[in-house]
Amino acid sequence: MLDTPLLVTLLSGTPSIVAFLVEGPVTAADVERISVMIESALARSETVNLFAEIEDLKGFTPEAVLKDLTYGLKKLKDLSRFGKVALVTDQDWVRRVVVAEAKLFPGVEIKTFPSGEKRQALAWVRS
Repeated sequence: MLDTPLLVTLLSGTPSIVAFLVEGPVTAADVERISVMIESALARSETVNLFAEIEDLKGFTPEAVLKDLTYGLKKLKDLSRFGKVALVTDQDWVRRVVVAEAKLFPGVEIKTFPSGEKRQALAWVRS
């Protein structure tokens, strides 16, 4: 199990995609690392897509929730700069949360994929 997400800033020569893998509990440091990668991508590209692979997520620390909410609220003004979000997970509760979030952000295309469809998720987020 990883203590922090594995972060990848570049997929197939596309600087506008931020991809990360999350396992275990998410900490404030994890949220900070992801936020920094997103900010870097936004500085390089007008539109940014996200690819998240969630394996065995064991929740968020209270500090991570606060940091994530704070960052998310600051990004509301830039919501139009987010194109697609692909989430790969077999955890039903994570999918349900993401489906609910998709309704809150109708301008952002958000899709969930089971872990067996990781290639399809990558192809979709790249398109």
